[in-house]
Amino acid sequence: MRSQSLVVAALAASVSAHGLVVSMDGANGVTMPGLSVADGTPRDCSSNGCGSQADTAIIRDREISSGEVGPLGRTQGNGPISAEVMINNFMGGAAAPKNNGAASGTGVEDNIPNNAAKRAELHVRQGLAGLFGG
Repeated sequence: MRSQSLVVAALAASVSAHGLVVSMDGANGVTMPGLSVADGTPRDCSSNGCGSQADTAIIRDREISSGEVGPLGRTQGNGPISAEVMINNFMGGAAAPKNNGAASGTGVEDNIPNNAAKRAELHVRQGLAGLFGG
């Protein structure tokens, strides 16, 4: 039992995912699309190459603190997410923004295993530094 728990914990620590708020239900009964949802974004595949992640919010502290984007981040397909623009579109009956297409809407695929390996190597070096007084 204990070994199963360790395996599950190890696997859970290496999981990565993308999420998308598809819609929001208001207390007044109104349902509006998520703030980053773009019409035409494929929902039948899971890779970045097909464009399915084009309207997934990318939220990075350094981009927010530099003023490059607002607190809602940006998308690969349409750039910075503006709640004001999206709510105005919804209230005025305008359609959600169109995805710029799978080819133009996707960015560089994150190399998550490579990034994790680099972080693990850094942690090992930091741990060994204390042993030798450095």
